[in-house]
Amino acid sequence: MKRHSVTTTLLATALFILSMAACAQSKDKALWDTEDQNIVKRSLYNICHDKHHASFKQTLHFRAYATMQDCLDSGGEQAKK
Repeated sequence: MKRHSVTTTLLATALFILSMAACAQSKDKALWDTEDQNIVKRSLYNICHDKHHASFKQTLHFRAYATMQDCLDSGGEQAKK
């Protein structure tokens, strides 16, 4: 009986973790660990900077996106020129 309850507990825990991961997934297409220089950076202030913007190189804390549209779709705003 004890073995059954341990198995049930482990199964319930695994299902909980998987359901939380599914809920955490969103339309956010942020990139991680990229060396690509063509990324779009979304700053801590939710401003999207592409490589042509003056603040691109100075933006050190950011989420990286493959396209400007991905950055905007994630809740960012396009940087003013």
